[in-house]
Amino acid sequence: MALPSLTFCQTWANQDVIPLNRNAYSKTKSTQIGQTDIPASLGFQRNVELGLAIENKYSIKELTTLSLGFGIPLQNGYIGLNTSLQGNTLFSNYSGNLSYGILINKQTTLGIGSGIQFQNIKGYGSEKNIQVSAGIAHLINEKTMFAFHYQLNQNIGPSSFANKPKTEGLTLGIGYHLSKSVFIQLEAKKLQQQFRILPNINWSPFEKIGFWCGTNGSGNLHLGIISALKKSKAMLGFSNHPHLGYSMLLQFNYRIDDKN
Repeated sequence: MALPSLTFCQTWANQDVIPLNRNAYSKTKSTQIGQTDIPASLGFQRNVELGLAIENKYSIKELTTLSLGFGIPLQNGYIGLNTSLQGNTLFSNYSGNLSYGILINKQTTLGIGSGIQFQNIKGYGSEKNIQVSAGIAHLINEKTMFAFHYQLNQNIGPSSFANKPKTEGLTLGIGYHLSKSVFIQLEAKKLQQQFRILPNINWSPFEKIGFWCGTNGSGNLHLGIISALKKSKAMLGFSNHPHLGYSMLLQFNYRIDDKN
């Protein structure tokens, strides 16, 4: 199998086709593995948690991404460790991230995260990037959360294909519990000259079964089903790009000590 172009590798291969942060702006529904880029929201977490996600992008097995996450409470804060692996000898991508969120008061948290990304494309060279994010999250009331984050991606290694040595971005998000069974969130992302609006809605008509629907950074629909047990959640999601094809996500989260 050969990837069609360098542009494909840099843009589509790394894209979060089915977002992991679908519930990130909820105090009770969020998962640690989905809060890598918005570390302030970690400050509200109080559970030791394990997360696993496998995403098959565009039905291309070489672009399958494995993501792992682990989080643990630390005094008035919460620390999270995330990593992801993708690719083969033709294209490979690895990233690792350490994040920390601290509770300032019952309604406000601050967070900071840093990580490193290694990327290699056969015939084009490799790239190393440092990724930093920082922000604030605030509970407006028991139903509503608001968060604002800044992201920086800085190239630190020899690169044959980096277009920009540094990119900066802003993320603004709000989540609202419309009812006990319905949660909606809206996230706005600005990266350099690109601007994206990412809506998502979660509906749980049954105690242990729920559904979600939203759009990703390409404006394409993603949807899925959630099966919830006492301490764990299993999720299966799908998305379709009109030209690149279907993507599928399998995600699992387990709370070792559920204190909520």
